[in-house]
Amino acid sequence: SRDRRPPWGLNATEDVAAYREWWRIHNENGPAVEPTGSLRFTIVVSLVDARTEELRACVESIRRQTVAEWSLVLFGAPTCGAEPDLVSTINPSERITLVDSRTDDAPWTIAGPAMKKSDTAYAVFVDPGVTLRPDALARIDASTGSGIDVIYSDEDEVASDGSHCRPVFKPDWAPDLLLSSPYLGGVLVVSRPVVEALGESDTDELGNRDY
Repeated sequence: SRDRRPPWGLNATEDVAAYREWWRIHNENGPAVEPTGSLRFTIVVSLVDARTEELRACVESIRRQTVAEWSLVLFGAPTCGAEPDLVSTINPSERITLVDSRTDDAPWTIAGPAMKKSDTAYAVFVDPGVTLRPDALARIDASTGSGIDVIYSDEDEVASDGSHCRPVFKPDWAPDLLLSSPYLGGVLVVSRPVVEALGESDTDELGNRDY
């Protein structure tokens, strides 16, 4: 996958063998989280800077979610390494919508109307180069509760041979760190009230959508 290694010092280990063993123990042998079916999710993925194979893998990982109550919104124009027929390979359906928008539209301006239409509780903003484990939404569902507005996750990279490497184990909520590093990463879950409160926020300042 492309080099998405964070510039901040959160990498847990450079010992590839040790991490692969850790991943095997916690994933291959660990119990999957069963979906409760209590929440609906609107997943938002930008096509800007999307690469064809990575986006296809991202969408397929969403289709494989054990949680059934989700909808996917793709927006923006492909700009980097994408095939002309990229959008057609996604196979839009009742659950997967393509939104014609400007490349500089902020994700939350796309999420708001989609959440109202499908009556969902949380928006899940996913980078186009990210693949989700099958029980990702089930884990998010299990993590939500009264007053939970934002959820983010640890992450790693997948090597060309399919092995996992370069992990980033993130801290609990750290507003001081967030001031200098947008460490929340490639999957960010935000509650509907927060998305609605953002409204038509200014998107002109460089990088402010990361915050």
